[in-house]
Amino acid sequence: MTTSLRRPLLLAAAGALSLTALVAIVALLTQDFGETQLRILATTGGFALSSLIATRGTALLDQQRHVALGRAVIWLSALSFLIELWILWLDNDSSVAWKSYVCCISAAIASGQIAGMLSRRRASDPPSIAMLVVAAGACAIVTSGMGWAAAIGEIDQAGYYRLLGAVVVLNVLLVLLQPVLRRLGGPAPSTEGGRGRFILVLADGDRIEREAADLPDGVARALREARHSGRRVTRIELNDG
Repeated sequence: MTTSLRRPLLLAAAGALSLTALVAIVALLTQDFGETQLRILATTGGFALSSLIATRGTALLDQQRHVALGRAVIWLSALSFLIELWILWLDNDSSVAWKSYVCCISAAIASGQIAGMLSRRRASDPPSIAMLVVAAGACAIVTSGMGWAAAIGEIDQAGYYRLLGAVVVLNVLLVLLQPVLRRLGGPAPSTEGGRGRFILVLADGDRIEREAADLPDGVARALREARHSGRRVTRIELNDG
């Protein structure tokens, strides 16, 4: 995976969302909303969803942090879309396919959420952010596990889904609190010998975050790597963590 993957995924997601809206508008205006239109909408919408989830993984790859998690997010997103295509266009009566899709997409969403939170971590984050990331990550894993259990065990108890809904609401709250506390909280105290972080802003709009114990050397090395890969750096943003 390379840093050039994030931009095409975002463009593909935007295109898929636009196509989904266009198909829906045409179907509504022409009053021709049949099974084929529904399948097309589900296909384009599913592709957009998978692409957006995958960008969480590419963010980690760009930063060269938690690379295994970043790759897992991308592969889970791709696999969930392939399973969705199988259900929509080949065999929508297979319970195995439906259960596989629920398990795969729930794992992709959970891992994508965790990847997104990790990619947004900054050296200047207040200590409370770390606790929120851990708590939200735990909620994401629990939500995914409950989704797996519901799909595989075919649970039909209303109380179970009320509990699942409560965990989802808590998860959303913990995620939304992070940017709020990041703005309200003061920067974390820096320690000598800490690793400095910086961001390379490329001409194509990509942003590559790096960290280095020796900041000048790290910046120089990152610039050399960008030049060797044929990418032009427009500016460097320093994060005084």
